[in-house]
Amino acid sequence: MKRVLVSARLPAGGEGFSGLAALVRGACSRLHFAEDAENRALLVAGECFENIARHGGGNGCALP
Repeated sequence: MKRVLVSARLPAGGEGFSGLAALVRGACSRLHFAEDAENRALLVAGECFENIARHGGGNGCALP
């Protein structure tokens, strides 16, 4: 299974993790599939955005 990681900075203005969580939820809604070099669709379901944990958000969000 292909792993997708998102790198993002915490939003300015004191939004903290809630703003970052909103950003990642938006990314989750668009990253259901990724294509490899041979143009086969790979399901990304079940993978988490691991780097969210660095910002105090637990395991991140699992893709549907």
